[in-house]
Amino acid sequence: MPREHHPHVGDAGVPECLYAGCGQEIPPDHYLCLRHYKKHQDGQAGPCPSPGCRRFRSLDYERCADCGRAAAPETDPAWEAGDVGCDRFYAYLLLQGGRFYAGHSRDLRERVWEHRTGAQPSTGELSDDVGQLVWFQEYSTRAEAADRELELKQLVLRDRRAVLRLVFQFQDAVRLVSPLLSS
Repeated sequence: MPREHHPHVGDAGVPECLYAGCGQEIPPDHYLCLRHYKKHQDGQAGPCPSPGCRRFRSLDYERCADCGRAAAPETDPAWEAGDVGCDRFYAYLLLQGGRFYAGHSRDLRERVWEHRTGAQPSTGELSDDVGQLVWFQEYSTRAEAADRELELKQLVLRDRRAVLRLVFQFQDAVRLVSPLLSS
């Protein structure tokens, strides 16, 4: 075990996985459960870079769920030129290989295409059956959409069931409206 990582002892006095939000019981001489250790070995998980944080997190996210509150919404100065005159922005969730990816964009169709074709490095190339848009919401400013993306990223790390409920409610609403659109 690396010296800087020590087992986290939970409320029951038992060592728990250091991956943020996991809580899986582990042997005293380990710091991650088998599932998260494999992710760490495969380069998909690593230590949270926040000072003083000893948790691990998915490398898809800047910080772990425990200290993710300090994370800032993603921005890019290049977006500003394209945003002029735009009054619709989207926060969205993709489901890929059983994992959720949260993002935001002013052009949802184009952004999903970028994810599926590999033009978006954070998700790599996805096939239609793996990278699926499962939820989105419209906002009037990029700042609102970016804030919602950050909330979704934190929710994905903290509470998968809450994300599933959000997606199921959205999918149920889509099914209710679908027959009306085909007539």
